[in-house]
Amino acid sequence: MMNQALDASNKEARMAQFRAETDDKEIARLRDELECSRRREEELTLGDICRAFRRGKREIAEVMKNRRAQFSCDFGEFKKSYQALGDYRECRGTVAGLYLTQASNYSFAA
Repeated sequence: MMNQALDASNKEARMAQFRAETDDKEIARLRDELECSRRREEELTLGDICRAFRRGKREIAEVMKNRRAQFSCDFGEFKKSYQALGDYRECRGTVAGLYLTQASNYSFAA
């Protein structure tokens, strides 16, 4: 009877140890799954951030192209008007010199 009780107790102890090992394995598997899903989620989040960053860079590049085109157009008009004034600016010194000669205190020696 005692032998039978010891065998039952030993059997229960082995069953409890087996259940504990399987539970530990299950917990380890769940931890691994959780870690993998976190890593996957982090990678997806980083991918979304990179895509948004690239999309933002494309939008900024598009805005810069529009601004450059507008500036080129405006600057081209400004450059044309400046070139039209350039002819006057070349003779400006002569015209100013003639204007100064009309002053009463102007001396040709200076």
